[in-house]
Amino acid sequence: MPQYGGVKKTAQLLFYDQQFLTDCDSKFPDRKEAAAYFQAKGWQFLQSGDPNTAMKRFNQAWLLDSTNAGAYWGFGAVTGQRQQHDESLKYLLLSQRYDSTNKRLLVDIALSRLNRYSGNKQVTEVDQAIKELHLFLVDSMNTKQHVSAYANAYSHLAGAYTIKQDYAMAWKYVDLANQSVPRTVRDELWYKQLKRQSPRK
Repeated sequence: MPQYGGVKKTAQLLFYDQQFLTDCDSKFPDRKEAAAYFQAKGWQFLQSGDPNTAMKRFNQAWLLDSTNAGAYWGFGAVTGQRQQHDESLKYLLLSQRYDSTNKRLLVDIALSRLNRYSGNKQVTEVDQAIKELHLFLVDSMNTKQHVSAYANAYSHLAGAYTIKQDYAMAWKYVDLANQSVPRTVRDELWYKQLKRQSPRK
């Protein structure tokens, strides 16, 4: 769980924490650098399909540096995978607070809002997601991003516009997504809805 579940730790767990911190102090120039190392390891485990170990590494990064934006981003990513969308958005916004320069984060924040919409049906979630995705696309003109980030942003916009029943815009972003990375949009539920509500001739 993020931040070790926020529960009060036993004396034994606090002892283990101190051992870990002492060990890191002996191996790294400072705790911020150590935190950067462990959050990077967390992403490696998450990308290899091991979210449990990833969460452990993100927690270690947070223990070392409670202002480490990557740790909060990791918390948001793992909880998002676990369909805990309220928690996911909370941690993604915390990550944004600690690193407002990370424009790629806007794509994940927008996706979290769209996932929340699937549960709460609040259209404001969709409207805010659209704003954040467009902000990412505008800002990324000055900060080169990986092509997959653009493809995901376009795909999420297509999904958002499908929800809004603006099918012309939805198809526009489907095309942009698939032009960026072929077959980015394939099996999403909203894509099936789009094809059903506004089939191409």
